[in-house]
Amino acid sequence: MLALSGTYGSIVYLPPFGQYDPVEAKKKVIQAAEKANRADKIGFLAGSMMGRPITDTNEFIKLIETAKDAGDRYYMVSLPRDESGIDTIRKFTKEVMPSFK
Repeated sequence: MLALSGTYGSIVYLPPFGQYDPVEAKKKVIQAAEKANRADKIGFLAGSMMGRPITDTNEFIKLIETAKDAGDRYYMVSLPRDESGIDTIRKFTKEVMPSFK
């Protein structure tokens, strides 16, 4: 699956619950992408999709910066699924997104 992700994928998510070393898994994807002459087409996705929703601006920024430092191009956030979710999205767009322009 890792080789297929590198050969055909565009956005690759390596979930934290996998039975693999994430660093080695990322290397395998990149190697497959290089072999298929498409290393520039691969972007890795990190995120907090499976866990408690995040609402704190500083926590968002820290997690996104950590993912960016790890070479991830995309970050998916987990937001509250109740009425406060809309407020969190507004806060995210005003306080977090400008930090990454």
